[in-house]
Amino acid sequence: MAVFCFDVIAAAVNNHTDPPIPASIPNDKYPLFVTWKKGSHRRLRGCIGTFSQLHLHTGLRDYAITSAFHDSRFDPVRKEEIPYLHCGVSLLIKFESAHDYTDWTIGMHGIRIHFMDGGVRRDAVYLPEVAYEQGWNHLETINNLIEKGGYRGRIDEGLRLSLHVTRFQSSKVMISYDVSAVYNFFRKLEISNVSLVLSFADFLLTGFYCYSLQEYVRFKRTGLK
Repeated sequence: MAVFCFDVIAAAVNNHTDPPIPASIPNDKYPLFVTWKKGSHRRLRGCIGTFSQLHLHTGLRDYAITSAFHDSRFDPVRKEEIPYLHCGVSLLIKFESAHDYTDWTIGMHGIRIHFMDGGVRRDAVYLPEVAYEQGWNHLETINNLIEKGGYRGRIDEGLRLSLHVTRFQSSKVMISYDVSAVYNFFRKLEISNVSLVLSFADFLLTGFYCYSLQEYVRFKRTGLK
């Protein structure tokens, strides 16, 4: 799925037609988020999604574009940036109402909050990995999430206890542009074992393999180095 998202934004910046949906991607319906990060430190470059149930074939395409080019927090992704990106696709599952703002597990649950602010309804969401990656506890996470929702007043326990909190989990994959490129290379050669391709790509791109892709394919086909 993340490979397809790379294909979608590459086609967009090059003014090519939309890539076809790979047969390996089912058209099931999920809430989903697409995340872009950049460089070795994986700095956030864009992240947008939806809690609506979308068919994956349209949802992945739409949110690959939206998160890369229309996240208001960032400039649109440029063509020259794509080789430095990582793409994450999160399918959201197991939604539950939390008893209060602490009723969720860091590293397991994402959270979505709703609250009223002087007649204005505010909401905000963090995916499951956010609190863990930031090193936040429950209180820090909730306070930051309230601010993310646009609240600028004093945050106190009364406000935190008034929150409507939904917790959820996600099924997520994140890959680099390099792994995506290797996967597409093998796909063009009609090598269909996805796990083998991605395992080799990961091994190759750590720098421990001395052969080019062409040499590797020739070796696998002929048994000769």
